[in-house]
Amino acid sequence: MTQNNEETPGTTPDAAAAVVPAGPQIDPARLDADAVRVVLRLRQHGYEAYLVGGCVRDLLVNRSPKDFDIATSATPNQVRDLFRNSRLIGRRFRLAHVYFKGGKILEVSTFRASPIPPAEEPPQPSEAAEGDIRTEVTAEMAVADLEGVAEVSREAVVADVLADSDAEVPMEDLPVPLVFAAPVVEKKQPDLFIDEDNVFGTAIEDARRRDFTINGLFYDPGAGKVIDYVRGLRDLASKEIRTIGDPEVRMREDPVRLLRGVRFACKLEFDIESRTYAAMEAAVEDLSRCSAPRLLEETFRLIRGGVSAPSLKLLRALDALKVLLKPLNDWLNEQDAEGQDAYWGFAEALDTLVNSGAPFEDSMLLAALLLPVALDEPESNEAQDGRPSVAQAIEQLLQELVQTARLPRRIAERCRMILIAQRTLSGQRRRRGGLMSFRKHPLFNESLKVFEVWVEATDEFRAELDQWKTGAAPTPSADAPAMGPGPRKRRRRRKRRGPNGAEGAGAAPVPPSSQPV
Repeated sequence: MTQNNEETPGTTPDAAAAVVPAGPQIDPARLDADAVRVVLRLRQHGYEAYLVGGCVRDLLVNRSPKDFDIATSATPNQVRDLFRNSRLIGRRFRLAHVYFKGGKILEVSTFRASPIPPAEEPPQPSEAAEGDIRTEVTAEMAVADLEGVAEVSREAVVADVLADSDAEVPMEDLPVPLVFAAPVVEKKQPDLFIDEDNVFGTAIEDARRRDFTINGLFYDPGAGKVIDYVRGLRDLASKEIRTIGDPEVRMREDPVRLLRGVRFACKLEFDIESRTYAAMEAAVEDLSRCSAPRLLEETFRLIRGGVSAPSLKLLRALDALKVLLKPLNDWLNEQDAEGQDAYWGFAEALDTLVNSGAPFEDSMLLAALLLPVALDEPESNEAQDGRPSVAQAIEQLLQELVQTARLPRRIAERCRMILIAQRTLSGQRRRRGGLMSFRKHPLFNESLKVFEVWVEATDEFRAELDQWKTGAAPTPSADAPAMGPGPRKRRRRRKRRGPNGAEGAGAAPVPPSSQPV
């Protein structure tokens, strides 16, 4: 997806929620029955609760939600006390998981407020050009923004004149110019990076602290209505990805939102609003501040969803691929236009198979995306022991992911073995002992599925793929190198001397663990 080039002013959430009939109408049959029961039970005990986030978004665009999340005014401990089949998780973001039969988990989070005080966030530009605010100044918008904050937190310091006052001040009496005076521009901007997110709030605060407007929608299953505090319905209708509030501030708070924006844009085929796109570009340098395992997980989410080709293209356009997968980015930079097109062909073939329902675990996804790099290495690339190896760039990448991003070594090694197996499957490398014995390899099925990505991307070796699928094995080419070292020489076992010095007599048997391999 590309950014929307139209100059669109930034969005400021409405203080009063827009409660409208769900339209397109959300059929109750499409809702998760257990999620609805959890919402109703919370309400029966006096708590506010809604379906929230991605499930509401997907239902409104006629997609099937991956899961149903719930937001409530109940604290995590109160949720745990109310549902015996629940437990609390998380440190940075404390929430409750409610468990059901069949392994289903419903995530219940407490309404959050932004950890950053409202006074630190600069006022948003007017949206008068869009017809939402009809005044020529931002005073009316300032009052609208303050209503929700003052309604839930009268003790917040909104201006020096109110700092020592405990009395509730009517909204109409608030001195708008005093509260929303132009911020003082400092040479060094404040650090907005959020490393703790357990400040509880209300529904309106929870909606405002979310990343994108299309993810800030609440749904009341009892009334059958969508509650929109952030103009998410407008952006769903216009098919735009837009941050809630100032895009630059939101990206600086959590640079991983850049990856989430890419995922939503590619998954929903939406455009990215121009100011949001510019903020995403600026946030690339802050990605290194984020947890490496979290970056790895968000990267895997991009390719698990069947949109790896557009996602990687957009990440490269944003110059973020150099941070997430630097060896791959370097390799792409070395390719000409034809080589780059060939790589995107592999990514598109992977997306086609994933979207068709073919099972791809993480090691297979990673191997499929790194396969063009591996195939670019000369066939004679072998380790010192004579065993086949993969491209040095891939070896470095896998080692880096294990050491810094906590990629499980099992996944890294499986990815490496799958890549090594590709030349055997294509008949470009002979396997000692015959190809039919390769079927017994524990990674044969996974390797064959990645080989199918190769075939679909290039339309080569289709006959070999058909032979493997029918239970046969292709005949390697005559000039194909052998895979692996020569046959292992049988080592001669030394006889152990007995107590009297005689060989063999009375010798204790050698324990299996100490026998030479």
